[in-house]
Amino acid sequence: MIDSIAAERATITPDSPLWGEHRSRYHFAATYVKDKRVLDIACGTGFGEQILIDAGAESIVAADYSEEALATTSFLDTPKTNLLRTDGTRLPFGDSTFDVVTSFETVEHIPEYGKFVAELRRVLRDDGVMIMSTPNAFYTRPINGKPVNPFHVFEFTPDEFRSLLSPSFSTVELFGQRVSEDYRICPYWELPDMLPTDTKSKIKIAAWKIQVRMPHALRDGISRLVSGKQFFPGEKDFVFDTSVLEKGYVQVAICRP
Repeated sequence: MIDSIAAERATITPDSPLWGEHRSRYHFAATYVKDKRVLDIACGTGFGEQILIDAGAESIVAADYSEEALATTSFLDTPKTNLLRTDGTRLPFGDSTFDVVTSFETVEHIPEYGKFVAELRRVLRDDGVMIMSTPNAFYTRPINGKPVNPFHVFEFTPDEFRSLLSPSFSTVELFGQRVSEDYRICPYWELPDMLPTDTKSKIKIAAWKIQVRMPHALRDGISRLVSGKQFFPGEKDFVFDTSVLEKGYVQVAICRP
């Protein structure tokens, strides 16, 4: 089942609308990793590991269930990074092995999500921190409890996410991830009923929908010419804030034992 994570992320490349969004979560986690031993579960192609290395991580185990995904991470051949194929619900580590555990957009893929969280807690030190993200069901709006995304098993509301994490962690702080104000007009990141309805905004939304169909280089060039920004938000163009938890399309948890 964890292979579905790699399948969903197969198109996450620098010209993808998801590139900046996914990398931004590693930047958010980077403030916790200096001089720490880190386990990154479902690392995929490893596009976030260099961010953690640059932030001063002592060592990183980049783990994924997909052999295909790990085969693309040869650029991570550094003394600080070890690649591992493993199942996140049965980790080959002793108790209290890591100072930091990161797991981004993973738990919603796993049927045994309670077991997965408990296993991450087991390998985390008592004074460690886990940073985990998952889509916000208030935003994704599953139909009769079934996610629209075919790769997802279950999507959590903030209360459900907290209830999942609390049995394993004494402190759970939830943040909403949302695109910054500079990009708030993009329909890709906002539900139709959240978009502004004034005439000026409607024109901008219509223009966005036209540009998004253009080749990457062309739409990016037009965007930079008109607004001075790239078309899709980059890895520094997202905010993580407790005040936008209900409206954030992704929720990020900072968990401590």
